[in-house]
Amino acid sequence: MQNIELFNLATKEILGMCYESFPNRVSFKHFDITEKVLQYYELSDFKDKENDVAKVCLSTAKWLRQANYIWVEHELGNEFNSVTLTPKAFELLNLMPESLKAQESIGSMLMNGAMKTSKAGALAVVRVMLSEGVKMMS
Repeated sequence: MQNIELFNLATKEILGMCYESFPNRVSFKHFDITEKVLQYYELSDFKDKENDVAKVCLSTAKWLRQANYIWVEHELGNEFNSVTLTPKAFELLNLMPESLKAQESIGSMLMNGAMKTSKAGALAVVRVMLSEGVKMMS
């Protein structure tokens, strides 16, 4: 068990939860994240180490806030209330591998109606558009 691995798993869980609910805000306790992180391991790996994992999960949530990946309206002890992704995090989570990008402009793809563009395709185009828009603002 290494802190970096636990940090990465806690980051995945926190940002994943925020992304799934975006743009709605979520609330969580660091123990909620700890339980999810522990599911990646055998229980025997963490005998008497749950508190260590919980500390890493709490520190991860605080670090994500300080590094401007999440906005937290209210933080009280181990509770993070009204949490959402920052534009920076939203952009990063919306990045698409080059292999999935189309050879047509975003505007052209958005002009195509439902008969020419699948729902999944339309959602992918909007994700790229929003991501590129955030880049332009920085």
